[in-house]
Amino acid sequence: MVERACGQQHGDNGWGEWGGYMAAKKRKLEEQFDKDCINNVQQHERKSNIFNGISIFVDGHTEPPADELKKLMIEHGGIYHAYYSKEKVTYFISNNLPYAKIRKLKPNDKVIRSQWITDCIKQNKLLPTHDYEMYKDITKVRGQTELNFKRIEQPMKPITSDFNVPNSDDEENNSLEKTLSSSDNEEIETEVDEHLSVLDAKHPKYLETFLKRSRLHYLSSTAVAKKVYVQDLRQKVEHRLLIEKHREELKNKIQRTERDYLFKLVDEKEEKIYMHIDMDCFFVSVATRNQPELRDHPIAVTHSKGKKSTTNNQHQFYSRSEIASCNYAARQYGVRNGMYLGMRV
Repeated sequence: MVERACGQQHGDNGWGEWGGYMAAKKRKLEEQFDKDCINNVQQHERKSNIFNGISIFVDGHTEPPADELKKLMIEHGGIYHAYYSKEKVTYFISNNLPYAKIRKLKPNDKVIRSQWITDCIKQNKLLPTHDYEMYKDITKVRGQTELNFKRIEQPMKPITSDFNVPNSDDEENNSLEKTLSSSDNEEIETEVDEHLSVLDAKHPKYLETFLKRSRLHYLSSTAVAKKVYVQDLRQKVEHRLLIEKHREELKNKIQRTERDYLFKLVDEKEEKIYMHIDMDCFFVSVATRNQPELRDHPIAVTHSKGKKSTTNNQHQFYSRSEIASCNYAARQYGVRNGMYLGMRV
C-alpha cells in the first residue's frame, strides 16, 4: 500500500463525533485510487509520468468525462481527487461551471479546461496552463472581478477643512482644521465606498456584503470554523496521544461502575474481536433494513438529480450524481462507490 494510506498520516479512524463518515469516505476513495494505480502498473506498463506531482478535481461538464480523466491520470502518473481540497488539489478541472459554483471560487483558484490534460498527453509533456485557464478575472487577487475605473495617476492634494462647528470649544475647532493626508483620503474613500455598497442594492457587492454582515452568517461560519479546528486537532499526533490518555481514563471509570459486567473490556491476553464495517454498502443496508425482499436486488444510494436536468440531449444519460453506497448485488454489475450514476444507467 502506498505511503499516504498509512494510519499515521490519516490519524483517527475517521468515525469521530463530527465529520467522521466523510473523513473516512475521502480516505477510502484515496486508497481506492492508489489501488487502481498499482493494478494498472501491474497489468499495463505506465504510458508516461508527465502528471507526476499533479492532482486534479473534476466538476461540471468536461470532455472527456470525469471517469475518463480519472483513468488518464492513473495512466500518466497523476492523482485524482473525488472531493475538492485546496491543500491537496493542484488544478480544478471544468469546461463549464454554474454561476452558483463560480461565486464560491476562492482567490487564486485555478480552473483549467479539460483540454489541457488531453493536449499534454498528445505532446507528451506538461504544458503551461495559462491559455487553458477559466474565470481568471474572478479568482485573481481577492477573488472578485476588477471594476474598470480609471486610475488617477496624479497624487491628490491635501484637503483642509475650512468650516467651523458652532458652540464648540477651541480644541475641537483646531482638531477639525487639521490637514488630511492623501493616505487618509484613501481610507475615507474606501470606507465610503463600502458603506455605499451596503446601502445601494444595485451595487455588485451588495448581496455579498449583506450576507457577510448578517447574524446568521456569523453564527454558521463560526460554528464551521470551530468544527474544522477540532478536526485538525484530532489529526495532530500530540493531540491524538492526549485523546488516547483520556480514553483510557474513561475505560477505567467504566470498569469501576456497578454495571461492570455490561462494560467489561476484553482482556488484552484474550483473543481480540474485530468488527468490519463495509462502507460501500452501509447506507444501502440501513435503507433496506425494513425491506428484506430488496436485499438481493442491485441497489445504489445517490443524491437527487433535482427537478431540472443539467445535461443536454447528447449527454442525457451522463448524470453527475455520485454513487455513495451500493450493495453486493450491484457490485456484480461493476458498480462501485465513487462512480457517477450516468456511467452505469
